[in-house]
Amino acid sequence: MITDRHVYPIIWDLINKKEDFVLATIISKDGSAPRGPGSKMVIRNDGSITGTIGGGMLEAKVQDTAIMVFQEKTPCLTKYVLDKNSMHSIDMTCGGNIEVLVDYIDTSDPIYYSIYNEIYNRQKSGASLWLANLLPDLPEELNPRRQFLIRADGSTIGYEHEMPSELLSLVDNIVNYKVVWLGDHRMVVEACGNRCTAYIFGAGHVGQKIASLINGLGFNVVVFDDRPEFANRERFPDADEVYVVNQFSEPFKWIKIDINTYIIIVTRGHVHDREVLEEALLTQAVYIGMMGSRSKRDRIYNALLNNGFTYADLKRVYAPIGIPIGADSAEEIAVSIAAELIKVRSVMMNG
Repeated sequence: MITDRHVYPIIWDLINKKEDFVLATIISKDGSAPRGPGSKMVIRNDGSITGTIGGGMLEAKVQDTAIMVFQEKTPCLTKYVLDKNSMHSIDMTCGGNIEVLVDYIDTSDPIYYSIYNEIYNRQKSGASLWLANLLPDLPEELNPRRQFLIRADGSTIGYEHEMPSELLSLVDNIVNYKVVWLGDHRMVVEACGNRCTAYIFGAGHVGQKIASLINGLGFNVVVFDDRPEFANRERFPDADEVYVVNQFSEPFKWIKIDINTYIIIVTRGHVHDREVLEEALLTQAVYIGMMGSRSKRDRIYNALLNNGFTYADLKRVYAPIGIPIGADSAEEIAVSIAAELIKVRSVMMNG
């Protein structure tokens, strides 16, 4: 399945090919719906799609809308009722309401070229970047589109002269996707460069399986181990980066760790686990998970308490790591860890 993270390279490829397309994005959700705000689907002129906003009748309706958008070259903002028992609804049983922006992307527009070129290149580096769209009150306000790209240093690309000055003070606190009111207008702001990074300490069987799994879940994956026969591209073809280190504490001197960082401790022994955990607790990482039994965890915790750490520090740690699903094999353990990462990320992104 193509995740929202992987839609941007598709968009950039179409722009380079000068192939106009339609981009459908869920703007807001009220109640239950298949996918949440920020979910995207690319619709090409031949009707083919990439990505998903939830499937079923909803996507069929949006594809019908896309035909009109292609013809008129004008975006459309539409609300859908996902309740088959309600009047003017589509035949879905979710029961919620969603708002979808179906946007025409003219690939000859230099602003679109500049914006999506920047997103594509900065996604690879994980640099902070926010895409803002001014939403209309009236249909005629949709054309021309008002879109801005904001870098961490405050510089922008797009219709800068129309960008509200208050927007710059808001973006730092947006880690995923948010609708904000600026004066009388709504804006949707998406963090599209600063994606979540998972640092996996330990390149054994579990580390290998979790790296492969979470790469497809929208995480930037970086692996560390002190054994070159384990930490290599042959074993980790899906990881963004793989490093052989002399000590497991070494990467903390140079890696970037913030509230978008997830630290996964799956080394081959408790000495290395403690080494990583001690460094991890000094960071702002939103997630710190450590694999092992409760007895092993307690021994490491006692050592850290004797070394000046507090019980409040240790409450940050997810140990034993993963959602309790009775996992046994490396593959099952990886699934339980991935589920826990998704749960924590969802809380962070949705507040």
